[in-house]
Amino acid sequence: MSLSTVLVPLVMFAFLALAIYRDRWAGGRRLEHPPEESHPAEVAYLWSAYAGNGSPDPAVRTQLLHLAESGVLELRTVGSLSDPQDLIVRLSDAPMLGPDADFVAFLFPTGRIGDEVSLRAVGADRSRSERLRGWFVGLRLKIQESLTAEEGASLLGLIRTMRGWGDAMIGRKLQLGNKWTRPEAIYVLIVAIAVQILDRGRTPWLLPVTVVAGLVVLVLMPRQLPRAVRVRLARWRAFRRYLREFASLPEAPAAAVIVWERYLVYAVALDIAGEVEDQVREVLPDRKVASMAGGGPLRFLGLGWLGMLTNPLTATQLAPAMRSLSEHAQRVASRYLGGPHEH
Repeated sequence: MSLSTVLVPLVMFAFLALAIYRDRWAGGRRLEHPPEESHPAEVAYLWSAYAGNGSPDPAVRTQLLHLAESGVLELRTVGSLSDPQDLIVRLSDAPMLGPDADFVAFLFPTGRIGDEVSLRAVGADRSRSERLRGWFVGLRLKIQESLTAEEGASLLGLIRTMRGWGDAMIGRKLQLGNKWTRPEAIYVLIVAIAVQILDRGRTPWLLPVTVVAGLVVLVLMPRQLPRAVRVRLARWRAFRRYLREFASLPEAPAAAVIVWERYLVYAVALDIAGEVEDQVREVLPDRKVASMAGGGPLRFLGLGWLGMLTNPLTATQLAPAMRSLSEHAQRVASRYLGGPHEH
């Protein structure tokens, strides 16, 4: 094996290490408390976009749980807790403003306290799509505002802000950064091309080694994000890491009670509810877990029913609503920007 087949992968991985080092956060590996007072549904959608999914499902699920924890909604299952057939939602109080009020208006158009609705019935009622779309666009705009708050008055900041608001209004999924614009990723591509040009096929195995190493490095390369967004996500990563690892800490029993009673909605938002439940069962005796359940809708002894909070809504409501919103935006754009017109 020649020296170049060893040095090229090492140089590529050095650029990866440099990118990770630049993205580091000096605030510690774990955070024991939520790093900010953001709306849980906002955190859920932001994390979904960061994870590369961008699906609104976690935000819908988290929004329902947040309203239940706040006492606005009461939830009860139809069927077993582990495999429910439906979920009944009761309006117990009226929310004030923002995403909470928009989502309650979607579930209960009349807004009468004491009304009940089946989640499956809501999912089958296409007339509610406009209200759900309003909730989603409002949430998306709220996230966009928080992401661009520190962009400043520069031209680039203004362009990013206007583009983000436009994407939110037409219902596009939130995109957080692009790894292909990172200087380190560009350097890796330059190294790969330059080595092949200079070598001219003289070194055996150099081409496949370069391709494999380059692909691995580019897959692992973190995305290019504005500093404020990068720090914000790093803090939520640290809190998520705490939720995933609290069972291994010396104060695990006390931490389990706090996590289960206060941070379950954030565990759902950060897509680790199942892991949190497993840790609580590992640390606390079943009798203690049962006493914390207390019959409330968010303290069931199993979290398999969480999927019930999402599927009937997003499958039949949100996806068609977002599609119709995008189609409407395209028609408006073609009409006023000179594109092809519909007849």
